[in-house]
Amino acid sequence: MNKTHLQDNKILHIFANNLRAMKFIALVLAYIGVYVASVNSECNLDSAMTFDPHKVQGRWYIVWSKPSLFDRFVNGMMDVRYDGSGYDDLLTANFFHSGQPRSYSSRWTPNQDNNTLNVVFSGLPFYNGQYAILATDYNTYLILEGCVAMSPNQGQYVILMRMRCPSKQIRHAVKLVLDQLNLVDTSFTDDPMQTRDCGPQ
Repeated sequence: MNKTHLQDNKILHIFANNLRAMKFIALVLAYIGVYVASVNSECNLDSAMTFDPHKVQGRWYIVWSKPSLFDRFVNGMMDVRYDGSGYDDLLTANFFHSGQPRSYSSRWTPNQDNNTLNVVFSGLPFYNGQYAILATDYNTYLILEGCVAMSPNQGQYVILMRMRCPSKQIRHAVKLVLDQLNLVDTSFTDDPMQTRDCGPQ
């Protein structure tokens, strides 16, 4: 085999490898396009309510979520402080990977144009994203919807309560609010509380 033929084969080999790489890149870009379209079409925060930024301050307990957050932690609580331009939040919970309580800080920055909140957690990037308050009475419950990293193709719903172990009557009242928002899910009322040491509910 002459030298020219070997060079031709080498060029063809390089071309074939480059073609495969280009096809792979095109496939990845197409996948990203479908992914972005899916996020934009399936996760939206159009139902964000206008809320009083001062009244949502204080301690909230995480009592329900969908998709569930409770495969990562239990006994979650959030201490929220408003500083005039946004919220400093401290999430404390018993995380299964550590086996003990841990705390993570986050910053919640309001978007004035649509009442949503940009949220960035320190150390918990899968909870980062945009959130909206769908409903709250400030004294009992607060219902959040989020478009977050851990569930990009659907909304992340979280229900916070002022008390760690709300009664069945209170949970039923919140269920009625969920019904009004067309977020019907009987597991909120029927499932055991996803916090420890609450006793029979």
